[in-house]
Amino acid sequence: MPKDLTVAQLERMLEKKRVRLENLVQRRAKLQKQLAKLEVSIVSIGGAVREGGKPRRGRKRPKNTKTLFEAVSEVLSHNKKGIPIKELAAKILEGGYKTRSANFENTVYQIIYNNRDKVAHDAKTKTYRLK
Repeated sequence: MPKDLTVAQLERMLEKKRVRLENLVQRRAKLQKQLAKLEVSIVSIGGAVREGGKPRRGRKRPKNTKTLFEAVSEVLSHNKKGIPIKELAAKILEGGYKTRSANFENTVYQIIYNNRDKVAHDAKTKTYRLK
């Protein structure tokens, strides 16, 4: 922007900005009225109106009848000598446990790690069994 603008030019620039601002404010008010009418229509049909802006997407978490540790305990109870973590994870999934985990073996390991008082680890054979 040149430094040698006259006062009249600066006033014209300010006026253009004021006009643009006023147009945008009027447009916003019009859109808000349309949105209010739309929300009334949604409610009249029986839908719920969410406060705020964007609609939230719910997390679709799988429902299981038993916890992961219960599933781990069940599989380990059938394998008295112990079982490696890969096989353990595979048998849990075969048993119908649902998950969306990208690395289910790691999730199984975390459950075992947090229940070390109930699950024993044999470092030589790299297997896990119930205590």
